[in-house]
Amino acid sequence: VPNSCNVSFAFEIGTRVVRHGYFYHHKGTIIDRKADKSDPYFWCGYYLIRYDDPSYEDEWVGQYEVGVIVG
Repeated sequence: VPNSCNVSFAFEIGTRVVRHGYFYHHKGTIIDRKADKSDPYFWCGYYLIRYDDPSYEDEWVGQYEVGVIVG
């Protein structure tokens, strides 16, 4: 990742998080992270989440869709 993209990750690998959706909240653990372009001019942080529910596959999720689980 070039230094010019200046992605600031909010969460570390191993952090317990919830993925927010319109009608759901899936809990899981961050197992990887990357910076990628969300459009031609803007870089964004993405996290690979392994969900607690094994019926959901691991999923890359944008930082704006993830919240930390407290407690």
